[in-house]
Amino acid sequence: MPIILKEDVIREVLNLNDNNNVLSFTREHTDNTLTQMRYNVENPNRPISKSGFLKRWQYLVTQLGICFSKKNVNFHEISYRLMEPVYAIVQEVPYNISHYLMKDLTSNLSLANYL
Repeated sequence: MPIILKEDVIREVLNLNDNNNVLSFTREHTDNTLTQMRYNVENPNRPISKSGFLKRWQYLVTQLGICFSKKNVNFHEISYRLMEPVYAIVQEVPYNISHYLMKDLTSNLSLANYL
């Protein structure tokens, strides 16, 4: 029997009250936040290097990377997709983390079908 998981279930189980919050941010929002964090966005097509952040931001990015990345060991680069929750925290914008988690779960399940 298949298991059906919906965004509302994630929201309810994790006690998140985020259904009216922002779903995602534009690349411009992310780049502006990176600039505010004093990160130099030299080439927007390259991954974001963790070492380019000030120490105080490296900790935040590392912790979010551990929580939301498929990597489970030390890593030096993060994706622009991971910058969405970073943007929400830095800018103090209410963010729909349930939606983010559902997108992540869906992409992981899609990849698992091809392994």
